[in-house]
Amino acid sequence: MKRLCILLFLIFSLFTYSFDVVITDYYDDTFGDYIPESLETINYSNACFYVVSDLGNVTNGESLTLKVTYPDGSESEFNESVDFDGEGIFYKRVDLKGVGNYKVELTFNNETEEKDFTVNPDKSEDPFEPNNFEGNVFYLERGTILSSLISQEDIDYYSLKIDRKTDVKISLDSDIDLSLEVFDEGNLIAQSDSDFEGDESLSLSLERGIYTVKVYSPIKETGDYSLTVKGNFPIYLPLTDFDRSFEKNIVVSNLSDKEGDVEIHFYDADGQEVSNTVEHFKPYETKSFDGSDYYYLKAYSDNLEVNASAYGINGDKNEAIGYEAKILALNNTIVSHIATQTYLYETFSYFSFNDNGTFLNYGSDVLSNSILENSSFLVNFNQFYNDNILTPWGIAESDAEFCGIEMFRLIGGDFFQATALTLTPQVARVFFLPHIDVRYFWWTGISIVNPNNMQANVKLIALDSDGNSVGEADISIEPEGKSVGIVTDYFENDLPETAAAMKIVSDLPVQGLYLFGTKRGDDITEDVFGGLNSSAIYSKKLYFALMPSGDNEWTGIGIFNPNNEGIEVNLKGFDSNGNLIEEKTINLTPLQKYVSLGKDIFDSEGVYRMIAVSDKPICGFYLFGDRDHTYLYGLEAMR
Repeated sequence: MKRLCILLFLIFSLFTYSFDVVITDYYDDTFGDYIPESLETINYSNACFYVVSDLGNVTNGESLTLKVTYPDGSESEFNESVDFDGEGIFYKRVDLKGVGNYKVELTFNNETEEKDFTVNPDKSEDPFEPNNFEGNVFYLERGTILSSLISQEDIDYYSLKIDRKTDVKISLDSDIDLSLEVFDEGNLIAQSDSDFEGDESLSLSLERGIYTVKVYSPIKETGDYSLTVKGNFPIYLPLTDFDRSFEKNIVVSNLSDKEGDVEIHFYDADGQEVSNTVEHFKPYETKSFDGSDYYYLKAYSDNLEVNASAYGINGDKNEAIGYEAKILALNNTIVSHIATQTYLYETFSYFSFNDNGTFLNYGSDVLSNSILENSSFLVNFNQFYNDNILTPWGIAESDAEFCGIEMFRLIGGDFFQATALTLTPQVARVFFLPHIDVRYFWWTGISIVNPNNMQANVKLIALDSDGNSVGEADISIEPEGKSVGIVTDYFENDLPETAAAMKIVSDLPVQGLYLFGTKRGDDITEDVFGGLNSSAIYSKKLYFALMPSGDNEWTGIGIFNPNNEGIEVNLKGFDSNGNLIEEKTINLTPLQKYVSLGKDIFDSEGVYRMIAVSDKPICGFYLFGDRDHTYLYGLEAMR
């Protein structure tokens, strides 16, 4: 009897089917019968994974089932059939859906084999990964982004929002062969594939809507590229005095080298249009408007690229704010820094709706998702402050499109200092802070928000003005958390006074801003502070609208090269009527920053605005202040 059981076991073993399951990051027919070792981890930037198995001797058409369990618990089941007779390798490409733990189950001939593996956040320096799927994308704005195809299977998707019918040019610049495609609600409407290394471009007339832009390599090359969007997009500018006696000065600029008309609409706090005007602009001309009676501005042109900013100084000239218009009006934004955790600061946010709507969610436990009904309104976060609950950041959402700004105000008895920043929902994995200053009595503080449900690992790289690294620091930001502090406190060794800019690299998309100011003593009435948003969108042409140079006023100009190669930048200075006065050329090494007082850039007098033009993307900023140290504010260069 015992011998019979052994014999039956041996016979059963002969007919028991077994196979292995391998997980790999790439596989195709050129591998032949070679099967790589199974991977335990894959980077999310790979976009997909491959299930590979040697099924043994099979018959063409035999069926098998592949089941994939994703990190969020969802499942996909694929019913496949082999397409060969005899010995052969089965493989299947499966798209990734998020980072975390995956489980694969392959069933064939009533046998099931399982394999677990983990998908990690990206370690590359592609700023916009993960963007391998249409639903998880970065909104393109007018300007240029620097990105990469970092694996053979990487496909990059971006969103392009059009608010009114306009002509748009989308351009790719790369040393590898790329294809560019544009989709409208999933339908391909345009594509460019020249079959050559270098530029791809599309010129389109687009109606109002949200389009998808796809970048990929048809021959599966990897490498860097720049993606540029040009068009006559409308701009949105919220206007408020933050319950203070600010002037509201509006600057509208023509960024084009041609003349044309600009239509400007002004709205009240209820979203009702109260005034409009059509202004004719000469090339590179800037015009100023009094915004005292208005709460919201919208401007557009059919043939010009325009932009705008708002600035104001209070009657006592001890408080000033300045901020830029937005090209994007969306249904959500990140309020990345709420400084109610100290009695010295107040934080305000101000929102204006593109259309009338209800403000649904502020993303804050303190506000308890308050419903605030109005077309323009101001929120003072200090009213929600208590010792037990801190609100370091928030998410604003609405059923209507809106734009917003936030202001930080330093309080000292009867003395105030303030700065304002434009709000944005955009996040990135690589971005720059083009201006930090730790010399003498200056300080710079940074705020980095991690809106993800996983820990973000972030590297801070301090750069001197020549682009050399002068210090590195690694930080971890908890899920939906924030890191905030003075830059010198992040580095174990003292940050040298030569530190002039910072590069931020994260394995998950994050958002950053930075504030800077003076600490001259215990009396804060002697100090000033300002702020700027981080830079992840660049341009080959920057516009600096105002360069005041009075007896007591100064303007500081900064131009930063975010590229890994040297560039040439042509600077052109214009008078108040848009006439060219003088031009000069500067050269910037990789990651180098050029800084100057506005009055010292050109030898000629009477220069009131400047453009900077390069064949590679650049970013820039300008600071305004007075020599009595009573106010300071910063603006990003217009693009």
